[in-house]
Amino acid sequence: LITKKDEETYCFVLGAGYLKTKITKAQPIVTKLFENLSNINVHFIFFDVYESIRGLQTEMWYQNLEKNYGIWLGEGIANQSCINVNKLSLDDRKLNFEYMAFVVDKNNYNVIKHVVDQEVEDE
Repeated sequence: LITKKDEETYCFVLGAGYLKTKITKAQPIVTKLFENLSNINVHFIFFDVYESIRGLQTEMWYQNLEKNYGIWLGEGIANQSCINVNKLSLDDRKLNFEYMAFVVDKNNYNVIKHVVDQEVEDE
């Protein structure tokens, strides 16, 4: 999915780890694309489970991505290396409950605690 807003382009990539594991024939093209992104105003937003995205971290183009912004869903933010988080408090490191999220903006984070209606969840 690609959207444009005010001369900026946003690319939403669902199953981002799929790039590395399933399309090996296209790997040189993907690598070249990401290496040249610094010349244009494009923002990629990756959606995937941590184990899959972690596999992308060995790619050269991944090293140049901005990792100071992101949304982390669930526990384990202290044990990941995809999104840079400054000074995660000890209390926040211990948080562990359903429907929790961390919004990271310029390395600083906010904890979002969701309340979900049980009837909606069961649908």
